[in-house]
Amino acid sequence: AYRNDLCDANAVAALARSAYHEVRFFDQDRPGSMRSDRCLMGVPLDQLFGQIRREQTRLGRTAPVLVRVPASGGRNEPDPQGIPVLTLRDLLTLKLAGGMTAPHRPRDLNDVIQLIRKNDLARAYAEKLDPYVRRKFLELWEAAQVRDEY
Repeated sequence: AYRNDLCDANAVAALARSAYHEVRFFDQDRPGSMRSDRCLMGVPLDQLFGQIRREQTRLGRTAPVLVRVPASGGRNEPDPQGIPVLTLRDLLTLKLAGGMTAPHRPRDLNDVIQLIRKNDLARAYAEKLDPYVRRKFLELWEAAQVRDEY
């Protein structure tokens, strides 16, 4: 979802009742959207998350999990079709944070191990990551060095 997909309180309430387990938010407006004049322009994503979380609390729900995807700022530029693309660093950060904070998402941590292996990442790559996830990256980096014999 993009910031300007949430145009009113009804959209926020609908998202809080969503059947999805996870919703990823791009902290920018939908490219080419003409809805900006009547949407929640300029409202920080944290404020939107707060509105959705308050509605979820009111409804007694814990899903969907809300995940922030960084706005394009030179490093996560859209591909030629206009679809936002994450850098490896940001993807690893999202996967690590998801696996660390949501016990029902162990696949995210396995994805990190596979990304470390496929990209032949060095231990020093941890320095490029957000401090919050560095220790977990190093733990999973060690696990990625073990290869099964079979």
